[in-house]
Amino acid sequence: MSTDRDKELQEEKFTSWAENGKACEGCIFAYGSTPFDDAPDKCSCAVYKYPKIKPDAVFIEGGSCKYRREK
Repeated sequence: MSTDRDKELQEEKFTSWAENGKACEGCIFAYGSTPFDDAPDKCSCAVYKYPKIKPDAVFIEGGSCKYRREK
């Protein structure tokens, strides 16, 4: 492995996927009729239907979503 790549990896900020979608918990659009649709931690929802994805500011950073409606 090149030393340039080693340096890039040392500077890379890795995050946990465990927190993704926390802002979507409780939103009516995060749940569906099938078990596959019934998961707020997925990058798509009833508003952002696959292959579209939720904005990073909402899905990864936990920011507010203009479409959020409480379940």
